[in-house]
Amino acid sequence: MKQKKAWSFFQSLGKAFMYPIALLSVCGMMLGLGSGLASDDMGKFIPVLAIPLIKTILDFIVSLR
Repeated sequence: MKQKKAWSFFQSLGKAFMYPIALLSVCGMMLGLGSGLASDDMGKFIPVLAIPLIKTILDFIVSLR
């Protein structure tokens, strides 16, 4: 009985650690995309990125570092 409690505890502990780790990878990808798309050179190649509202959003994403 005691072994089942310990196993259950470690399973819940593992689940608790999985969410922040998965979230970190998503945040890293968002920062990378934001940094890459926020550059002025990308605005020349993709004109949509030069729109002031989109540029402001991308600059905000980059500033979250």
